[in-house]
Amino acid sequence: MSLKTDSERDSLIASEFNQKLLKEAEATVDQVPAIVYATRTADELQFELNVHQIELEMQNETLRQLQIKLEESLARYVDLYEFAPVGYLVINSEAMIAEANLKASTMLGVARSKLIHRRFAQFIADQDKDRWHLMIVSLKNAEIGREQNFDILLERHDRSSIHANVSCQRMDNRSESHMLRVVLTDITARKHTEQALHEKESSYRNLINSIDEGFCVIEVIFDANKKPIDYLFLEINQSFEKQSGLLGATGKRMSEFSRNHETYWYEIYGKVALTGEPIRFENVANGLNSRWFDVYACRLGGPESRKVSVLFQDITERKRNDAALIEAKLASELASNAKTEFLSRMSHELRTPLNTILGFAQLLETGTPPPTDTQNVKLNHIIKAGWYLLEMINEILDLSAIESGKLSLLREAVSLTEVMSECQSMLEPQTHKLDIHINFLPFDNTWFVYADRIRLKQVLLNLLSNSIDYNREHGTVEVKCTCIHERLRISIEDSGLGMPEEQLLHLFQPYSQLRQESSMQQGMGIGLVMAKHLVELMNGTIGAESTVGAGSEFWIELDRYIVLNLADGN
Repeated sequence: MSLKTDSERDSLIASEFNQKLLKEAEATVDQVPAIVYATRTADELQFELNVHQIELEMQNETLRQLQIKLEESLARYVDLYEFAPVGYLVINSEAMIAEANLKASTMLGVARSKLIHRRFAQFIADQDKDRWHLMIVSLKNAEIGREQNFDILLERHDRSSIHANVSCQRMDNRSESHMLRVVLTDITARKHTEQALHEKESSYRNLINSIDEGFCVIEVIFDANKKPIDYLFLEINQSFEKQSGLLGATGKRMSEFSRNHETYWYEIYGKVALTGEPIRFENVANGLNSRWFDVYACRLGGPESRKVSVLFQDITERKRNDAALIEAKLASELASNAKTEFLSRMSHELRTPLNTILGFAQLLETGTPPPTDTQNVKLNHIIKAGWYLLEMINEILDLSAIESGKLSLLREAVSLTEVMSECQSMLEPQTHKLDIHINFLPFDNTWFVYADRIRLKQVLLNLLSNSIDYNREHGTVEVKCTCIHERLRISIEDSGLGMPEEQLLHLFQPYSQLRQESSMQQGMGIGLVMAKHLVELMNGTIGAESTVGAGSEFWIELDRYIVLNLADGN
């Protein structure tokens, strides 16, 4: 029934009520015996009529007030119905829309005048039509007031779609034309939120399952005294079972998996749950075949939460490897010490007879009568080979001393100008013999380095000798010094054949003779290793750069020693 019909009906009821009161008043007057009227005066009768008139007017006022309240209630009902936040529909027996409020019209995207007498099923997405028809059938013969509630997808007039919750109830109506009252609630925002949460949950689950570390969320169980006695697995990832060996742990307690309960784990996780302070530790699980784990745990939630997130890695193999490495390191150190001791003893044993050989060769060279030309040639070979062998023995002794930590250095202020001048004088015979030109670029005379003077000169002579020995015929060597912040860099660049990158990677390894194939020079391959050790002992760095066919550049960097100029008062 429409609202207009209801209003007319209420007015009709009020009119009928007035007529009824008038008839009752007339009947009351008719029932009074005629003798009563005869004995009364006209004033008395007039008074009684006035009283009845007042009563009728009071009754009419009451009816008028009721009519006003009825109209106000009707207006409120109209407002609630038309401007409700949900859509209201009345579906007739033919499953067509008989009535609709403004919200329903807005939700379906159709004017209300064009919405009436259309099938509601036209607005339901295909995948939900069967659910709607089944609901119609189930409610058609159901008891009055029965309600069904479900979510469906509605397709609006403009082809857009919204998610809606539909609440249907069979109407208690004398007219058979109206069958169902339908309430539509727009839940599109909620569905989008649920979808976003589902996608985040899926991403979270994929992320957790993709990591190699085991992951679980546990709930620590305490006794009455807040002592942790167990914990329950709430969530695990795929790596959990592989890392821990615990199968099907979700929903189970740790105590169900091992007779040897890891009580120290209870205490650790209990402390995290109570204090909220995260912890990382390594420990062995005796109840899990003595496996080692690297564990990180933190509380989830606020102070009242007893949930703990645990991320762990099985490091049993790493622990075994570490133990094996320690044993191998000890064995290597023992072997290295034995090698160093052997080299040191052998070098000393070789030096004694070698000095004797060199001494007697020099005596023969300067003796009387003087040796013949043929003897001089042979003596020169003996002396040259002897000095070469003695140099190698000295290098071995120095390397052994460095490796054993027995080499001591005296670091002091060393003038680069003086050291370079001494090196230049010592190398002149070698450069003249091989026709190599060395260019010492000028630099600041006040530059000093903090180093051991003897060992610095040893390093520079080694690098300069290499730049000469491995140079091309009529080649050049350029020596320069630059200041880089608080350090001084000495660079030695030659015009030799250069080296490929793979040789540079092994340049400072012991006994590597990487450039022998491109030179006639001989050696044991420990000169650069010695240089590297000595430079590092002086708190410096050494390096090399090379280009095949263009030459090589070796450099060392040392701490600069600042010399104060007392004359200036600095």
